[in-house]
Amino acid sequence: MMAWATSAAEISSESVQYLIRDEIDKFPNFSGKEADPRSLSDMRTNAYPETKKILDLSTPTDESGLIGKAVETEADELRHYYAVCPICGEAQLMEFERFAWPKAVMEPREIVRKRLASYQCCACGMLWNDYMRDQAVRLGHWHAEVSVDRPRCVAFHLPSWYSPFVSLSSVVAAHLRGLEDPAKKMVFVTQHEAKVWKETITPQKESKILEHRCSLPALTVPKAAVALTCGIDCQKFGFWFVVRAWAEDLTSWLIQYGFLATFDDVEALLFNTSYRVECSDDSMEIWRAAMDTGGGDTDSGEWTRTEEIYMWLREKGRGRIFGTKGASHSQLQRVRATVIDKLPHSSKPIPGGLELRLVDAAAFKELLHWRLERGAPILDDQGNRIGEKKESQRFFLHAETEEDYASQILAEELCRDKKGRKFWKRVRKSNHLLDAECLAAACADSSWLPSLRMLAEWMKQEAKPAVYATRPSVEVARSRWMEHSR
Repeated sequence: MMAWATSAAEISSESVQYLIRDEIDKFPNFSGKEADPRSLSDMRTNAYPETKKILDLSTPTDESGLIGKAVETEADELRHYYAVCPICGEAQLMEFERFAWPKAVMEPREIVRKRLASYQCCACGMLWNDYMRDQAVRLGHWHAEVSVDRPRCVAFHLPSWYSPFVSLSSVVAAHLRGLEDPAKKMVFVTQHEAKVWKETITPQKESKILEHRCSLPALTVPKAAVALTCGIDCQKFGFWFVVRAWAEDLTSWLIQYGFLATFDDVEALLFNTSYRVECSDDSMEIWRAAMDTGGGDTDSGEWTRTEEIYMWLREKGRGRIFGTKGASHSQLQRVRATVIDKLPHSSKPIPGGLELRLVDAAAFKELLHWRLERGAPILDDQGNRIGEKKESQRFFLHAETEEDYASQILAEELCRDKKGRKFWKRVRKSNHLLDAECLAAACADSSWLPSLRMLAEWMKQEAKPAVYATRPSVEVARSRWMEHSR
């Protein structure tokens, strides 16, 4: 018999001796107006108190998921699968730390295409390819962490790399993608490691944020920067803004932040302001800007704030500044385009008309906090700092950043409601610079086309020979790209 978790009638229709529930972490909290589907289906086995068998299957999600709670609170035993090395016969728990691949190759596509990953036996050091991995798994067995006499409930943990359908190289590729994106990191943890995803965002202090200050003064662009983006958060009176420089690996530097009073000031920032590049005579302008189109009344009472912004964008946008709106739900792409100006009968976009970008603000806030953790310090045995991790997507502030900036960045905290759903809660009144930072990051995101990495590739092609040549040739490439984008 088949049933689905959203129908209390189907779940409660008949008694069963054997109950199999698939992907229980995706079950809804309630089946219609009744209890949760797991508890309802448990009742269907009451007629077989001594012979019933219940099997729950699922890839884990986050800490609110059913499978993680069941393993922690209900299982008498937790069993892991031990593979047996086909060379030396050593039984071992396969852990990701023993995966091996050429460390000079960090491109996931190349690792998958050339099958570069292998697994190293913990005893003899033999490197297993996919075929030897399959042999080792066939020779293996289950083993409990702590054995219990006559267990009634047993949990089994099985990462994806035990499967003959999953290449070792695809596992490494998923790990490398997770190093560049927290959303892909969650995919690796839940789908490959088969572990519960635990949030790492913790409340910080202003002093911790200000530790990200570097030696560059305000209004100065680092040499590694490819482009500048700007995020503008609109208020009833005025605009909060952030200008941020981006390297090709999405490492970024705060260049300027502050408050603008009028649309004329915004226009001057976007079209008449350039920033000096460090240690050179070159300068850079803002490549792309995003403006929040939030509503609200105005003093005139004729137009709403949103209507004012729309009219200004139609007149002054010039392919450099774009209107944005917060997405009401999480979306597959962090930035998604939608058309505002359409023809009345066909609903086709009006050529040159206004477009909006729907921005997943919650995803960008998580991404910002994740970037704040990049480049963590490396400590020696005595706890002294001896360096820092060489990671991409690091987050820097200019040397003159003050505590008011840090206070607004920490104006919201990640919380959960009674149903376990995540949401961002405002804990301080002013969060404008946090919103502006998210918009500046959205401008550099790969889901906003053309992306910053596409710009970097364009610049490499324009700079002859194929290495980054001198700054002037890069500037020519950037100006050509901006003309092309318009």
